[in-house]
Amino acid sequence: MRAVVTLLALILTSACASHDTKTVHLNKPELYAANSSYEEFVVGAELYDTDAKTKAAFDQELVRKGIYPIQISLQNNSDQTLLVLRDQIELTSNASNPVRPMAAAEVAEEVEANAIAHAVFGFGIFSYAAAQEANSEREADFANKQLPEEWIIRPGRMSGGFVFFRMAEGEKAAGRTLTIPVENMSNPRDQTLAEIQF
Repeated sequence: MRAVVTLLALILTSACASHDTKTVHLNKPELYAANSSYEEFVVGAELYDTDAKTKAAFDQELVRKGIYPIQISLQNNSDQTLLVLRDQIELTSNASNPVRPMAAAEVAEEVEANAIAHAVFGFGIFSYAAAQEANSEREADFANKQLPEEWIIRPGRMSGGFVFFRMAEGEKAAGRTLTIPVENMSNPRDQTLAEIQF
């Protein structure tokens, strides 16, 4: 009987600590409701502004933590290589200061702090070990879905990924403008400020 109870406890705690990696497809920019066309490229974006959407993409309810992921897709229609520096992307509004992206590792830390506390105080050492394993999977998942620090888009290619924004308490990402400085790598002075309104 004791063995059965122990086995059941291990199954339950492992389930509580797991991370389910979700597949998120990247669409052509023009297929997103929010998109903009420019001479050399087309950019589209989707704001993940509900816990249901972030749960479906990241297995986590991030909006309740004030974190809003945005998926960005860019089609390079030029014969030049384009560059976007992730930390120069901003969410802007007339009412408050611009918000810059947070790193995927910071997002994972937000989730992990709660998972570890739950494991230690709720289920003990076995769940703590399972939570540690889930944290590693979560960190890798968020990092893999995030735009690189230096996002390079080759001629004629489409690529994209996520950026994460932390909003101040009581503020939302909806109603803001996503601004993306897109640089021509052969001529750094040739820069286009792409804007998408949510």
